[in-house]
Amino acid sequence: MPIDTSWVDPELFLEHNDVTVYHTYKNDDINSGRRVYSYTLSELCSEDACSDDRCDGVCVRVFDVRELSQFGDHLDIGDADQRHAAVIRAAIEAGALTVNGVVNVSEEE
Repeated sequence: MPIDTSWVDPELFLEHNDVTVYHTYKNDDINSGRRVYSYTLSELCSEDACSDDRCDGVCVRVFDVRELSQFGDHLDIGDADQRHAAVIRAAIEAGALTVNGVVNVSEEE
């Protein structure tokens, strides 16, 4: 049986200081559900696909919110989405997440 696949824009997670963050999805399929910890700074990039020419195997626009642990002093608030949003906003304010991608999300770097 033929399958029809069409592009669907990812769901917006948040916008802060001109940085836009979107959800990513299992197998790049919106019907498979959102990933819990993975987000993207580009509506065209995901864990499975990257549209950024600067990337060499790992997309500079996709990140795991758990890797933003240095911004985690918000971990005791609300539900997971509220905690993730607080951590991501703090990372944006610190310059770790920008419109051009992830700058530095690990204390080890």
